[in-house]
Amino acid sequence: MNNVDMKSPIKTNKTLQTTGAVCSILLVMATGMGTARAGLIFTFEEVGSDVMMTSSGSIDTAGLVSTSFADWGGTGVYTDGTIGLIGGTDAGGINTSYAFHAGTDFTPWTTGNPWNASFFAFSFVGTKGFATFVNAVGGGYDPGLAINTSDLVGSVWTPDQDWTAAGETFASIGLNPGTYTVTDNVSGEFITFQIGAAPEPATLALLGLGTLAFGIRRRSQNWS
Repeated sequence: MNNVDMKSPIKTNKTLQTTGAVCSILLVMATGMGTARAGLIFTFEEVGSDVMMTSSGSIDTAGLVSTSFADWGGTGVYTDGTIGLIGGTDAGGINTSYAFHAGTDFTPWTTGNPWNASFFAFSFVGTKGFATFVNAVGGGYDPGLAINTSDLVGSVWTPDQDWTAAGETFASIGLNPGTYTVTDNVSGEFITFQIGAAPEPATLALLGLGTLAFGIRRRSQNWS
């Protein structure tokens, strides 16, 4: 009876299985990158000798919970030691509030600690007032959104404010670089505080591909 090398079929099957896994992961990446939920992003960057905040995105308030109105004063970041919030009402007033659904994870803005101190010395451009909180049951504050109903298009709100803190740095203001996102656990609508540069989705995908390729190479070496 001739000796039969059984390594080749096993190696081929393993390779096919691994290739299939790679394709599945790539499909998930592509799908996830193409179907992101609607949300707001407030991005803080150090630009020259200043700190700048730019607002972007949009949020569908129909995916949140209408709640009692919570007012705000000034333009800047706030913390009471238990939660980080931002708002700008010098540009325009607010008259209605929306909360996240019960069960939403608030820890990115609480224990996540986006900033260490309150700071309200930003100059601004824009006309739409906002704040990222609602009054919590029993006192204090919860993440949410306060806006002016006149700025809604249907149920969608889009921010237009940009801020500048001249002569400041993240350190002088007390901003902690990172990504701090609260996502509604029912609708998927989200609000993000981005402090410093965020990794591009394409970069994350390439990093994932590099890791997978390395793993495939190591496995191929072990099977040969």
